[in-house]
Amino acid sequence: MQLDDRKKRTVRIPTEIWEALTKVRISGEEWQCLCLILRKTYGWHKSKDWISNSQFVNATGIKKQSVNRALKKLIAKNIVSKKAYESRQFYGLNEDLRRWKPSAKKLTKNVSNKASGSKPKSFSDVSNNAAHKSIITKASITKEKEFEKTFGKNPEEFIRRV
Repeated sequence: MQLDDRKKRTVRIPTEIWEALTKVRISGEEWQCLCLILRKTYGWHKSKDWISNSQFVNATGIKKQSVNRALKKLIAKNIVSKKAYESRQFYGLNEDLRRWKPSAKKLTKNVSNKASGSKPKSFSDVSNNAAHKSIITKASITKEKEFEKTFGKNPEEFIRRV
């Protein structure tokens, strides 16, 4: 394929959309489905196109369940619009960029949730948790006895003597 042929086979997407896409956090599967939607719509100068699940599966290599999950997330974020006509699903990019609902940056368990009033766990909360306490095993008892033989029952006394 020559360069002239490649120039003819392009998908023209407005810069504003690219800039908006750079600010949105989406998963890899969501991105693959979005790319197919952009190819099938903007690539053919359409606002929406009928895209079957099998087209998504064949084009992306993603399992059907994962495609459905990714599409639901894109629709929930208002990035993609979906219209049903008879038994067909028409997908397109929501061009009203102000309505997109970007997901927050990577959430962690230590981030406080102001809406629910929950607070992040402190170090003492974690250390008091039974799952984080040391488990007594034969090996740990043996190591403790060896320590006592070497340093005595009270390590502070040993440190004072030295």
